[in-house]
Amino acid sequence: GAKPVALIFSLATAFASVSHAETVVKNADELRAALTNGDTEIKIMPSRNIKIDETLEYTGTDPLTIYGNNAKISTNEEINIIEITDGADLTIKDLQIIGPGGYSIENQGTGIGILLNVPEATTGMVELDLHNVTIKDNAEFGFGFRLAIDKHNLQAKDLLQKY
Repeated sequence: GAKPVALIFSLATAFASVSHAETVVKNADELRAALTNGDTEIKIMPSRNIKIDETLEYTGTDPLTIYGNNAKISTNEEINIIEITDGADLTIKDLQIIGPGGYSIENQGTGIGILLNVPEATTGMVELDLHNVTIKDNAEFGFGFRLAIDKHNLQAKDLLQKY
């Protein structure tokens, strides 16, 4: 009777509420709009070359996943390429993040490939997962990654000291 049908319906409802739609983007404007809108699963169309001249900023706190599909995000500007402002977990797959290059001991620059800010009020763990990601020609010794941790966030500091 009715009980098995109700159970199946409630399971289907539970799975439907957990699924997230991917936002598919093909250029810098669409990528920037998806990040601004707080989209949490962004898929770049395969093998795109996305040129930017302003930082791609995600201000959300929900985990963000970017599926790069072997695309490249690059800039000729001295900017942070991807910036997570409020400590959201970040997963990036199959993406190149390329800065303007030309850095040296004398010219260390300020543009970062990925800047992951962890605010003072953040508790728990902030996760960064990079799968088949290239970050190059940025400041910070070319690699261009910085985890900005407030001095009071001791848990994150302790974690970093282990690696």
